[in-house]
Parts: sequence; C-alpha cells; structure tokens
Amino acid sequence: MNVKQEIANTLRLIETDYPEIYVYLDEDPTTLKGSSSKFVSENEMMNYLESLKEKIRQHKKTHSAPTSHRK
Repeated sequence: MNVKQEIANTLRLIETDYPEIYVYLDEDPTTLKGSSSKFVSENEMMNYLESLKEKIRQHKKTHSAPTSHRK
C-alpha cells in the first residue's frame, strides 16, 4: 500500500471509529496542508501519517472504554 492510500485509510478510520479525534484535525481530509508548495514530499507524508497514528495511540491510552467496532 502506498503512503497516500495509508493516509486516506487512517483518516477514514479516525473519522468512523474515533470521531472525537477527527473533530480536532486541522485539515480538509482530502488535502495535506502545511507545505508552501504544491508538492508534498514522501517524507512529509510519512511524518503526517505517523502523527495520525500517534493521535490514535494517545487516544487509546487515555480512553479505556472502546466500543465494539473499534480495533
């Protein structure tokens, strides 16, 4: 799976399974912001993906009542 697809899948996971995190994301889920150019490097995308995964990990640590649809 490429990094763009993994980002899309992670955003979808957050939107559906962790909506309490999703509302705090500071972006349009269809774009990656933060780069001054139109090109977003592979490294920037990997960093962004890792930050999304870290938000999920932190949320899981602080919220111990998972619902049945969460993994």
